Amino acid sequence: MSYRLSHSSHGKAAQYDRSLSSGYHHDLWTEVERPLIERVLHGLRDSGATRCLDFACGTGRVTAVCEPVFATTVGVDVSDEMLSRARERCQRATLVRADLTQGRPDQVPPRVDVATAFRFFVNAEPSLRRDALQALRTLLSPDGHLVMNVQWNTTSLAGAAYRLRGLLSGNVPPTLSPAATRRLLESNGFVVVAHHDYGALPWMGSRWNISTPQRMRTAERWLAGRRLARGHLQQFLVVARAT
Repeated sequence: MSYRLSHSSHGKAAQYDRSLSSGYHHDLWTEVERPLIERVLHGLRDSGATRCLDFACGTGRVTAVCEPVFATTVGVDVSDEMLSRARERCQRATLVRADLTQGRPDQVPPRVDVATAFRFFVNAEPSLRRDALQALRTLLSPDGHLVMNVQWNTTSLAGAAYRLRGLLSGNVPPTLSPAATRRLLESNGFVVVAHHDYGALPWMGSRWNISTPQRMRTAERWLAGRRLARGHLQQFLVVARAT
């Protein structure tokens, strides 16, 4: 099944939120990822951005971060159930059920200054990645920016272990390296202007979670800035400008 429809089944929204609401994923979000996203978005706003679109917004975690930063925020997803939970989380963002690879609905501005896409591109099949990037490039204003993340970095130890486990089970999971992500963006009309590594403490499964908020903060401060670690932490965030 295409990743386009993977989150549309009944109960998927609640399952998705549960998987990110405790333990490692909760700590990473509150201690590392959300503060990083806020810094990046505030920097774009201070450079003049006022309109933001959160692509494949799901249950609205990132949309809720965007809406206090920008004058206009729109979240778009193909799943009614995901959007229902996003409406509980978001205060003033416009939430739209649509597939932007099939066209722009009236509720979406003809141009936005910033587009965000989290936990999407690493999971999407190659054709959907291209379709999504082309749709976002069309929606972005001249010199607008895409802010996206990859939660499984091929060149990280966690990413290698993740793929090895998949090979042994006969189901190889998707990962993306920084270099492959850069090539994907450049081949679809974007240029990378910033790269941020994070996830110094890798996810080792619910049974082997070694993280605490304090450990996560300490590891991030110590390891994220080390030269040898650059490009090799579990996750990364990319800011790319439309050309």
